[in-house]
Amino acid sequence: DPVGPTPSPSASPSAAPSETVSAAPSAVASDAPTGKECITDVDITCTTGDGEDCEELEGASVEDCADGEELVTLTYNVTVTNVGTDEMDVTTLLFDFEDDGIQDLIAEGSFSAEELNLQPGESLDVLVTKTVDLCDDDVTFTATASTSANPPNGNECEDEDVLEIVLDPVGPTPSPSASPSAAP
Repeated sequence: DPVGPTPSPSASPSAAPSETVSAAPSAVASDAPTGKECITDVDITCTTGDGEDCEELEGASVEDCADGEELVTLTYNVTVTNVGTDEMDVTTLLFDFEDDGIQDLIAEGSFSAEELNLQPGESLDVLVTKTVDLCDDDVTFTATASTSANPPNGNECEDEDVLEIVLDPVGPTPSPSASPSAAP
């Protein structure tokens, strides 16, 4: 499915939730004569199909897995922000979710050169939609976004963010066991 500035969801059948672990900008490129810096920040947020923050799923235990599945739609908003002092062109924006493989959100989208050129303070938002089964054996769902950008001076900067959701394991409710009785 296409990905674009007005995010077009791309659905995938086996995905899962995550908890936010924000990463600080990991690389800063500076142009000493002008004092301008390339600093990019990528951030992932997640909401469920009900509009709730995915963190609400943290520690949840799915009680009703009798029919074998509990499907939930997760919408990830990947935001790239120019937090530096120089304009930059976003050159890479990758999204990795569980075993779905890495998605190149720029190649999948229909971005114009103007949309990929961010002035200081400007952002680019892309939505990625995944459908997950909360009854799967895997109770940890991890999404990773990484980006790189080039300012006019050519010193690339990059950043990465990881969002992970951990659910309580799903399984049969243990039945009480009888206490061993002492021999007479």
